[in-house]
Amino acid sequence: MDGILEQILADLKEIKLLLSKNIGQDMSATNNTMVMNTMKTKDAAEYLGITEWQLRTLTKQGKIQHFKAGNRFLYKRKSLDLWLDSELKSSVEQKDEEDIRPGQIRKIKE
Repeated sequence: MDGILEQILADLKEIKLLLSKNIGQDMSATNNTMVMNTMKTKDAAEYLGITEWQLRTLTKQGKIQHFKAGNRFLYKRKSLDLWLDSELKSSVEQKDEEDIRPGQIRKIKE
């Protein structure tokens, strides 16, 4: 009977060890996700495909949401994606509203 209990205790310790390793991996994955969702100015500019100068200008104009940590501007990926979507929509709307002059080739809507 003692042998069986010792085996069960050993198995439980092994399970506990495996669970603690998996929880640690999950926590580090969560931290990496959080870090990847928050970007510094340089990373955010690269993500948007614009220069840092342009990003700073848009930030100061209040067109891109950001927050400050000390003297740094930080950007969430979600707010950058929202800005990209709004820019896409506004560029499409402008093209749709343009007057088509006679004799001009126009794109056919699908």
